[in-house]
Amino acid sequence: MQEIPNNYTENVGEEWEPQDSILLKKIIDMMLYAYIVLRNFPKSERYAIVADIKRCMDEMMELVIEADNKHYKKSTLHDLDTVNKKLKKYILLTFKLKFLAMKQYENWTEKVTEIGRIIGGRIAAEEAKEARETRSKQRNYR
Repeated sequence: MQEIPNNYTENVGEEWEPQDSILLKKIIDMMLYAYIVLRNFPKSERYAIVADIKRCMDEMMELVIEADNKHYKKSTLHDLDTVNKKLKKYILLTFKLKFLAMKQYENWTEKVTEIGRIIGGRIAAEEAKEARETRSKQRNYR
């Protein structure tokens, strides 16, 4: 399997629009890494597990763009968290099928885990915001 250099996306951050969220940048960074890794999968898997993995990553990018543009983000962020967990399971499956080297598995899983932490933080922030708005409305009714 081809070894992937650590600096494969060295200057990626400079190419994005300033309004793009950190989460979107992390997802695209992960996608760039994944597309390099997926090139080395067996041809027999290109329309099977590779397609499923790419669909998950595309859905993650779409959901984060939706969440960034919505006023009520919580349900979209929960959907994003679910897709992130699916992707993690696909990555584990491909490792167990020996389509990924240990280092590739570790690097990819680290990226997906970091994305999961950011999603969790955004969900917690949205829940706190929702709780503050509810308390504020209750005070106004008194």
